[in-house]
Amino acid sequence: MRPLKLTMSAFGPYAGKTELDLAALGTGGLYLITGETGAGKTTIFDAISYALYDAPSGGDRSREMLRSKYAREDTKTFVELEFLCKGKHYAIRRSPAYLRKKVRGEGMTRQDAAVELILPDGRAPMTKNREVEEEIRKIIGVDREQFARIAMIAQGDFRQVLMASTDERRAIFRDLFGTAPYEKVQKRLSADANDLRRSLHDELRGAEQYYSEIYCAAESVHSAETERAKEGKLTSEEVDDLLDRLLSEDAQEDGKLGEERRKAEEKLRAVESALKTADELREKKQNLSRKEADYVKAFGSAEQAEAACTKASEEERQSRRLGERAALIRNGIGRYEELDRLREKSEELSSETGKRAQGLTEQKTARAEAAETLKSLKEENAALKDAGVSLAQKLNGQKELQRETEELQQILQQLREHDEIAGRYRDAQEKYRACRDEHRNAESAYQNANRAYLDEQAGILAETLKEGVPCPVCGAVEHPKPARKSDGAPDKEMLEHLRRELTRSQEELEAASGRAGEIGGTLSEMKKKLMDRFRNYFGSPDLRENRPEPEQMSFWYSETEGTEQEQMRIGEPENLESRDSEQLKDRVDSRLRQTMKKLSRLEEEIEKEKKRSRRKTEIERRIPEIEMEIADRDQEIADESAWLASASAQKEALSSRIDSLQKQFEFPGKKDAEQEIDRLEKECARLEKAKQDTDAAREQVQGYLRRLEGEIGTLKEQIREMPVSDEELLYTEKAELQTALSSINEAQKEIHARVSGNRRVRERLCENKETLKQTEEELEVVGALADTASGTLSGRPKLMLETYVQSAYFDRIIGRANVRFLRMTRGQYELRRRTEADQNRSQSGLELDVLDHYNNSLRDVRTLSGGESFMASLSLALGLSDEIQASAGGIRLDSMYVDEGFGTLDDEALTQALDALASLAESDRLVGIISHVEGLAERIDRQIVIHKSRQDGSSAELVV
Repeated sequence: MRPLKLTMSAFGPYAGKTELDLAALGTGGLYLITGETGAGKTTIFDAISYALYDAPSGGDRSREMLRSKYAREDTKTFVELEFLCKGKHYAIRRSPAYLRKKVRGEGMTRQDAAVELILPDGRAPMTKNREVEEEIRKIIGVDREQFARIAMIAQGDFRQVLMASTDERRAIFRDLFGTAPYEKVQKRLSADANDLRRSLHDELRGAEQYYSEIYCAAESVHSAETERAKEGKLTSEEVDDLLDRLLSEDAQEDGKLGEERRKAEEKLRAVESALKTADELREKKQNLSRKEADYVKAFGSAEQAEAACTKASEEERQSRRLGERAALIRNGIGRYEELDRLREKSEELSSETGKRAQGLTEQKTARAEAAETLKSLKEENAALKDAGVSLAQKLNGQKELQRETEELQQILQQLREHDEIAGRYRDAQEKYRACRDEHRNAESAYQNANRAYLDEQAGILAETLKEGVPCPVCGAVEHPKPARKSDGAPDKEMLEHLRRELTRSQEELEAASGRAGEIGGTLSEMKKKLMDRFRNYFGSPDLRENRPEPEQMSFWYSETEGTEQEQMRIGEPENLESRDSEQLKDRVDSRLRQTMKKLSRLEEEIEKEKKRSRRKTEIERRIPEIEMEIADRDQEIADESAWLASASAQKEALSSRIDSLQKQFEFPGKKDAEQEIDRLEKECARLEKAKQDTDAAREQVQGYLRRLEGEIGTLKEQIREMPVSDEELLYTEKAELQTALSSINEAQKEIHARVSGNRRVRERLCENKETLKQTEEELEVVGALADTASGTLSGRPKLMLETYVQSAYFDRIIGRANVRFLRMTRGQYELRRRTEADQNRSQSGLELDVLDHYNNSLRDVRTLSGGESFMASLSLALGLSDEIQASAGGIRLDSMYVDEGFGTLDDEALTQALDALASLAESDRLVGIISHVEGLAERIDRQIVIHKSRQDGSSAELVV
């Protein structure tokens, strides 16, 4: 990658826009970037790094610090870089976020960051920051960190590498070569080994904790040995043997207690059986007493049941008599049917008579109402005899008023249209007068200029005369006194211009005249039609008698200005003046309102007349209907009166027959007889059921007595056969046995708890043994790996895994550095990596020595002088740059920078260092040296000179 052109605007110390044509520096060799301290020498490389990777070369400046403090508020901050990579031309422009002055209003606003990458393949420019970063890495082949290490050699950084210890170099190389994963492996192995050691320690302590959980009976012969085990004084094998003996001892004791428990439980069951028998005897005696008491009560109930049965037998005989009477009444019930039929017919006739009598009353009332309605309608019809006579006349009047309303509305609309066209006509007149004035001026100007031009023809012709050339007027070849053209006389071009202006004004005048004439014709025609319609309603429209004397003017014609010829051009019409038009509109509007009021009143009268006509028609239709209705009702009244008289006679005959039959029967009617039969039958059923219930109750009581007699006999027999025991003695024996069993249970619980605990301890110890073995095996492997990776193996060099990997990189860097270091020191010095630390007491592998070929001595690199240290540092930096490029896949940067450090060299060392850099710059590599050392300016011709100003910031000048 080779930069071709760099443009910085308001960037760092550069206040304005600074352009550097880097292509002018050539493609190889050395050039110097020089200037005062703080002028902005390193800023040039910062700008290149920022343009490519959105960050300056150093990590001590943020993007927000890139805007120049010297820049004006309206100056934009950006960096543009054109560069060549692999034969292709690229361009990138990048600007950071910063505060700028608002375009509108006061104050500042934030300008967002932006980027644009232009590619050589014709693709659209890239503007997204992430896409641009990825594309730059693809183009150049390295990221920002690698680019900073390869393209910029900072003397201070590599002097630190030169003088650092192994631990310090390891931290530096970790960032340079990305060996952090190896450090993570070291730490992970160490952490895993420490975890295993802690696990092993915890498992050993856990086993000792299990010993404290061994249980032993207080009276056991093994109690002393158990205490020693809890104190950790027994081996694991002795503890296992102790646990076996304790478990065996508890098993024997548990068996002995089990036998005692069995015997005590047998005795307890016998005692409980005897107590149960005594309880049963006592319960049977109590039951016998209850049964005997129940027998006495049941015997009394049996006597009462017998008396109830005797009474029920007597009532049974009465039930038979009631049944016989009910049968007798049932046999004669058929004779009541005729009486009920006559009564039913009488009731029906009474009901029908009542209904018809009510209907007759309603008919008479309706007939009277109809007669009254008929009288009213006839009177109203007489009052409406003239309805509808004037309706046709009023309808004709309505049509006439509607037509007049429409006509007045049209006249009013035409007056408004006339006013609008009259306004347009006045505008056209004004336009014509303006064109007329302009034409007059143009005509006057042309005529004056034409006369002046003709008057000056001699002077104009004299200007073309030449000595020895005949005059076109007189033919003379000598011209002693040629005519002189007056000052300000028009020439032909001016005259032609005035003629064109005259023609243009004439055309505009004719167009304005035609437009005004067209509108005037329309206005005259409209006025004529309007006046014709107006005379039909108002007669003569002359309103002059209503005006004051000074204002009297023609109503029909407007005043005109100018000559008669001009009036003919614009077609002056007969139009209404605005005041006359308003008066006409007022008259039309007033007439229109009056007409609409008349129309409204007439429509109300027409509606009333229509209602009277409809009412008269309705009345004439209703009168015949009501007369017919009255006749029909008179006939119905007569028919109903005759029927009611006949029904009254029939009712009297039925009542006489019913009274005759009633005297012959016991009951008033069939229903009463049936009710009596039902009462008698129910009483018979009740008496029969009472007899059955008393018989059943007597049988139940007698059966209960027989059952009690049997149960009492059985209980007496059982009581005689059951043994009699001393319950108090039995309860005492039971309590003693239960106490003994409780003691046995407690003893067995203690034994079972000891056995369970000791078995659990033995199981956990067995499991712990397996875990301990597995942990010890893992620790043996992981611990050895951790010690090897951490460089802590006893008797071996203190070399970590990460240091081992870094040493391989370091060897290659030293090899590349020695090529230049030997040349710079004329073969005296060569760098060597120290492989072992002093007495293997500290970490080693990255210590650096220097071999002095002049005396064949090897010593610490920190013993070099200041100038020698600079050359060693520079050699290391160049070696590192070569190594990083090689590690990045053979990436080659055609341009690089070396920053400071040359001030520590004498003339000879400076010459040697420059020779080494010159050799580096061979083969199309351009090396920029950033320094303020004055001696370098005399040795390097191509320069970028930075000028510093306290007020205006820095500026750069290219010297080639």
